[in-house]
Amino acid sequence: DADTKAPLANVRVDHRFTPSQSLMGRVNVDRFHETNPNDAVAGTSANGTLTWSTTYDANGYLWIAGTDGRGNDRVFVLDSVSSDPKSAPKPIRTPWLGNRRVKALAVSADAARVLIVTTDRSGGDAQLGLSGIVRATNSEPETLSQPLRQAQSLTRIQDVTWLDPANYAVLGQ
Repeated sequence: DADTKAPLANVRVDHRFTPSQSLMGRVNVDRFHETNPNDAVAGTSANGTLTWSTTYDANGYLWIAGTDGRGNDRVFVLDSVSSDPKSAPKPIRTPWLGNRRVKALAVSADAARVLIVTTDRSGGDAQLGLSGIVRATNSEPETLSQPLRQAQSLTRIQDVTWLDPANYAVLGQ
């Protein structure tokens, strides 16, 4: 019975306790079963694995780079401090993303900016962008602005992290 099988997963969590209390993780799931009625974060990549990039912001939102139920790469947020037991990840508007895949993301300590690593569908043409976070009046993230390209001299980008409010580090070449 498929519903009784436990997911097989490799998890890597990097933590650094700073004023922003950041937490980043990578999850590679070989088999994914959970109750997710809206298919908010589901699907598999071309090689049959599901890859997520996650990070918390200073306002308590969990940012998730994942795949929606139709196989499109998206950025989602989950209000991790909500007392609503039915709270689910909500997609963030990123019309500029198009057919690009989200490989990594990092939210700044002030929760106003996000660094986002994207690739084309084949995993090539890695790009690092810096986007502003547009929020609703209740501070819930709604949209990521058109990113400004960063580190254009790099041809391969694996990951990115904020070092402090103004500087970041990129793992790439």
